[in-house]
Order: sequence, then structure tokens, then C-alpha cells
Amino acid sequence: MRKISGVVILAVAFLFTLTPNTILLADSEILNNSTVEFATEDDSINITPFGLSKPPKDKKVNLKSGPMSFEGVASGSKLYTNNNFTGQVNVYYNITNNHDNSLKVRVYNQHPLKPFAVETITVPGNTTKSGLIQGLDPNDLYYITFDAPSDFSGYVS
Repeated sequence: MRKISGVVILAVAFLFTLTPNTILLADSEILNNSTVEFATEDDSINITPFGLSKPPKDKKVNLKSGPMSFEGVASGSKLYTNNNFTGQVNVYYNITNNHDNSLKVRVYNQHPLKPFAVETITVPGNTTKSGLIQGLDPNDLYYITFDAPSDFSGYVS
């Protein structure tokens, strides 16, 4: 009798371990066979945050082809545009600051030896500021930084 109750306990335990897997399979079929991945303590996960450092030189938008838009929110970190821009001598900007504090915005030339700021813009809290940055080299790469705290959106063209 003791062996039978042990077998029953093992069978019930097996069913309980099988049931969540069956439910997961049914859920993934409902999601049109979407891939579902599980993370364990042994897995290494690669996360690439955008906007926390200057953009790589191969990430660029030629403003002759259209505007480059951007947006971000940060409480303590300086944010960067995800892309560089190039292609224009005079660049129009439009930046909306949704934060109560003023927003300090800097435009940098991605110089090969040392990047340098070519323009500093201050956008008062809860306003939109537009303007023109003049005298850029259309062959150089430029990126924009936004000081924290920030909650902004905008574009350059």
C-alpha cells in the first residue's frame, strides 16, 4: 500500500510539472507561434541602452533627405541623440521641453580627435524653442546632448 501511495504522489507531482508547460504551449500558439524566451540565473543577457553616450560614427542621418527627430526622459543622466546628423550648413531646430526646469541642449561636432560644442541652447520649462544653427560643415557629423532632468521632444532639419 505504501508503494502505491508513493507512485500516486509521483504521478500527481509529474502532472503538476507538466501542466504549466502545456499552458505555456497553448499561450504561445495563441500568440501566433511567437518565440518565448526564459531567462535563468545562468543566462547572460545583452542590453544595449540608447542615448546614454555619443552615437557611433556609422549612425547618421543626412538632413538633405529629411529631418532627424528625437525625444527622451531622464531624471539623472545626460541623454544623447541616437544618431549623428550631417549634410547642411544651416540647421533648423525645434525642441519642446515638457519639464518644469529649463533644459540645457548642446550640439557637438563629432571631431575625430575631440568632439566640441558648436552651439548651446537653453529651452525654458514647459515651452518650445526654435532657431537656426549656422555655419556648420555639411561633411562633418554632429550630435546633440540634453542635460538632466529632462522630458523633451523635437527635431533638426
